[in-house]
Amino acid sequence: MKEWVFIVPACAFSRLGRIVDIGKGGLAFHYVPQSTWKPEPGERPFEVNISTTLSDSWLKCLHVIPIYDREIQANPCNDAARALRRCGVEFEGLLESDLLQLEDLFDNFGLSHG
Repeated sequence: MKEWVFIVPACAFSRLGRIVDIGKGGLAFHYVPQSTWKPEPGERPFEVNISTTLSDSWLKCLHVIPIYDREIQANPCNDAARALRRCGVEFEGLLESDLLQLEDLFDNFGLSHG
């Protein structure tokens, strides 16, 4: 049920992304950039929120560090700024309560325990 789990970055990167892989160490998501800013590997951490469309529950203000960001599908209009991208991030400084909420997310939405 990964199609029901989304990431909402809480910074200049202000667009919704669909989580395509997640584990206790981090996650990967697809997004279409809406500005010139995009995550750069090794960049300072930024905050994200994780949400589902099936409930009001959120994992809020998780700090992540970008590991990679790459184009995975070109835009048919040759607009590189609108090409589908995949970004991988590593969680930083998760609390025990964050880990418990992640495990609950895995269990409730059929995600593997990475």
